[in-house]
Amino acid sequence: MRPRRLIKRGVRPLNAGVRPHLGLAHVESAWSQGEAVRIARAILSGDLGVLEGCIPLASVAPNAVPDWRRDPDFVVFGAVASEIDNLPFGPVRERWGTVALARADVEIARYSRVMRERIMTACRHVVDRFGAGASEAREGDSAV
Repeated sequence: MRPRRLIKRGVRPLNAGVRPHLGLAHVESAWSQGEAVRIARAILSGDLGVLEGCIPLASVAPNAVPDWRRDPDFVVFGAVASEIDNLPFGPVRERWGTVALARADVEIARYSRVMRERIMTACRHVVDRFGAGASEAREGDSAV
């Protein structure tokens, strides 16, 4: 039976009076911010490449900040991820030909040199803003 027919007959769907929990957006945002800190720290420590790390940072950006396109740090990650979406990172490299991979590696090295300091600065800002000490500072600010 179609939902409209059920409503006309006085039968309401089970979720009719249920509102989405308002705290879920906050939980998702906190998780995304924590993930951004983890990735940023991996870039800063050298465990993850500066360009390669921008891809997952750009992925968590929409849930980590209100508008990543206006955020001075996340806009860097989004711009870099967009710029390198045609370059091979991770397991994809195995499927590239030797000559094409050599050309791509030259481009990766060049763009890494150009963007390295901007990415590192943005990573430091993300850690400062959303790292362990930052959440306590934000909670203290809201209690005043």
